[in-house]
Amino acid sequence: MWEVLVINNTELYSYNGKGNTISKLKIIGQQWGNHGSALFLNNAHLTVKNLNIKDLDLLGNGTAAGIITESGTDWKTQWDDTHLVVENVNIYGDNMRIRSSKVGGVAADVNVHKVTMKNVHVYGKNALLGGPTGNSAVGGLAGTVKTDEMEITNCSFSGYLSGKHFQHGAGGLIGELDLSGYVNGPDKTWPSIENCYVAGRNRSIEAPNADLLGDDDQLRELFNISGYDTVGGLVGIGKGYLQIKNCFNTANIFSYVRGYSGGAGGLIGKFGCANYSDSYDWVSQLRIDTCYSVGKLGKADKEANLGLGYLIGRLGSTGYGTDQTIQADITNCAYQPWDIQISIGSAWDPAGVTASLNQFRLRATDTQNDNTITYDENLKNQKYPYKIWTKKPDNQTEPYRGDWLN
Repeated sequence: MWEVLVINNTELYSYNGKGNTISKLKIIGQQWGNHGSALFLNNAHLTVKNLNIKDLDLLGNGTAAGIITESGTDWKTQWDDTHLVVENVNIYGDNMRIRSSKVGGVAADVNVHKVTMKNVHVYGKNALLGGPTGNSAVGGLAGTVKTDEMEITNCSFSGYLSGKHFQHGAGGLIGELDLSGYVNGPDKTWPSIENCYVAGRNRSIEAPNADLLGDDDQLRELFNISGYDTVGGLVGIGKGYLQIKNCFNTANIFSYVRGYSGGAGGLIGKFGCANYSDSYDWVSQLRIDTCYSVGKLGKADKEANLGLGYLIGRLGSTGYGTDQTIQADITNCAYQPWDIQISIGSAWDPAGVTASLNQFRLRATDTQNDNTITYDENLKNQKYPYKIWTKKPDNQTEPYRGDWLN
């Protein structure tokens, strides 16, 4: 087992692992001057390809991630030249863990012109991201992302994400997403998340990682992702222009927020603002096409379901007197109803939401995970990256709730 320092080389542009595996990478308690724990420290123009990282154990002082702690600008690099590219990378291990104030499976803090992730998977039987050390954002792929252009395709997270103490967002893929720098135009492609999934695990987290949860008791109760204020199966909180297509979530999600603030959603927790200090003077547009969520939703304040939705927890802000505009188009989507019968918890402007949902709602005979029949003709032959239901011996069907990757 190694104890090493991160690679701090801002002149490094490309790292090709050639399919090799880095095993048992351990970085614990970095000093203040090193900022965080990851394979790389700060780099504004990094490309990482064809790499496996197995059984990592990271505890950062401020940030921690499997690949890079901070992907951001430096004084030598023009903004339009900054980028983060991660392709064909697996970060995995039965008991892998990444803990810090801001956490990402791949990147903790991203602030570059363009982000590309393709065929990136973060998973493990008891894999744990987050925990009681957090206070910022946590995501299965990235903690925070601020970018003008984004393409995330064929990526996944399957494990446990403890976001109870992360106040700026917790998401199965991205905790906090800021796409307000994107400028829409007739020949431009929206920032996108396509052919991705977040998988729940079929049991509670086990030791030794269960011992690192602190007071996040819900992850010991068959919930897979928890959040403090905003939590989502794919994205915790976000703003700007975003398209999500051919994606799904099977993780059970729990929000610790009380009252009517925040948002918890099977796909997105809250969309239309990216932090508490936003002035809401920009435009956000959201497209969700051919996606579904079948995980359970839970909230600490059981009497207040506002901001709790099986697809989106909340659209827009919780304040008044702003110039905010949100347009959301939701088509060809499905969700599994458990305790509530709503797809969008609350919307700043319900008239700005167009949806085609009812005919795609998954049918269920009861509310027990093991007995739920979810096969729906409307979902037949849909182009998902992985199968969406499995057959039981009696030829019934049930949701495949994760564990595609061992």
